[in-house]
Amino acid sequence: MLKDDSAVAALVGTRIYPELAEEGASTPYVVYSVVSNTPVDTKDSAPVDEAQLEVFSVADTYAAANDLADKVRTALSRQSQIVYETVTVQSVKYTNEVTEVSAERNLFISVQDYTARTTPVLTIANGAVGAFGLRKLNNAYTGAAIRVRNSNNDSEQDIGFTAAGDLDTTTLLAFVGSNDARVTTWYDQSGRGNNGTQTVTTDQPYIVTAGVLETSGGKAALRFETGTTGDPVFNSLEFDHTDFNPQTRLDKYLVTNTTDDRYLLWTGSEAGNKYGFNANSLSPNDLNIFGNYGSPDLYVNGVQKVAEYGVTTIGTIHSYLSGRVLQVVENATPTNWAEFHFSGYGSPTNAFGFQGKVLEIIIFNKDNSANREYLQNNINAYYDIY
Repeated sequence: MLKDDSAVAALVGTRIYPELAEEGASTPYVVYSVVSNTPVDTKDSAPVDEAQLEVFSVADTYAAANDLADKVRTALSRQSQIVYETVTVQSVKYTNEVTEVSAERNLFISVQDYTARTTPVLTIANGAVGAFGLRKLNNAYTGAAIRVRNSNNDSEQDIGFTAAGDLDTTTLLAFVGSNDARVTTWYDQSGRGNNGTQTVTTDQPYIVTAGVLETSGGKAALRFETGTTGDPVFNSLEFDHTDFNPQTRLDKYLVTNTTDDRYLLWTGSEAGNKYGFNANSLSPNDLNIFGNYGSPDLYVNGVQKVAEYGVTTIGTIHSYLSGRVLQVVENATPTNWAEFHFSGYGSPTNAFGFQGKVLEIIIFNKDNSANREYLQNNINAYYDIY
C-alpha cells in the first residue's frame, strides 16, 4: 500500500522494509513490523485477521520524519478493500504516534501504531451454497472448474486451475484443438456439490469456439446463445438443488457481459410462474435488472428500487467496462418455484433464453449483506469492472 502511494513513493522510492532496513539504507525510509496477529474465524463469513502494526518513518531531521509520517498515515489510515494477490485489507485504523531520536545515528523516527483487518483472497465462497467461476473461488476446493465436451468426437474432460488460480486454458485448448468445447458441467466450488449441468448437447454453453477461447475483458467466459424465433434450442445450465429451490432468501453475485434484456437466472414453471433473478418485468414477480423493460423509476442513481419485485434491499448495478457488469441482488424471497436454471427453460419462441457471456455466479441462501463489500471488491479486483 505504501509503495503504491505516490506521495510516500516520492520521498522513499522503494525503501520500505519489513522489520529491519537494509544496512546503509539512504534516508528517508520506512520500516514496518507486525507486533501481534489475532485470527478471527467464523463459519458463515470470510475469516478476518486483526494485526497490530508499528510503522517507523525514519529521516535525518525532525521535520522530515514527521512529514513522511503524515504521508504514511494518509496512505494507510481508514483505507479499505485494497486487494492484492494474497490478502484483502478491510480496514486500517491509526491508533497512536510518538517521535523518537536515535542520537548515535543522528536519526529522527516517527513511530505509528495501526490496527489492520485483513482477509485472504479466493475464499469468497465461504458460506455460499453455489460458487461457479472460471477462477478458483475457494482455497479448500480441490476439484475442477468445468467439464467440457469436444464437439468433434463427443469426448469429455475436466478442466482445472493453474497454480495462480486461473482456468487452465492451456489444457483446455490442447484438448479441443480447432473444434468447439461446450460445457457439460460447471462445478460448484462451495463444497456443497450443487453443480450446474446440461446433458442436451445442443443446449450446452460454449467455452471454446472453433479453437478460440471465449473471453470477456481478457478473462475466460461461458457463452450462451439462443436460436431464432420458433427454434426451441438455447444454451442453459440446470441448478435443480434443494439449496436453491425452494428457499426463502437468496443473495446473488453475477458477472456477465451482455446487451440482452432477457432472463439471467430463471426460476419458475411452464405454467408461467416467474420467480427469481430475471432481466424482464413482464410480471410483478420478475426482477428487472437492466431496465430495458418497465418504468424508468425502477432506478435511482444506479440502485434498483426492487421492493416491488420480490426483494427488499438492494440490486446494485455497476457501470459497464467492455460490456461486463457486476450485479448484486439481496433478499430475494421467491416462492412456488418449480425449476432453477441459468438462462431459462425451453419455449417455442425462446422468450426465456439468455444471450451473452457469463464469468461468475455466487449464491447464498442466507443474509450475506455483511460481506457484500468484500465480495464486490474481490470480484472487481479480478475482473476490473468498475
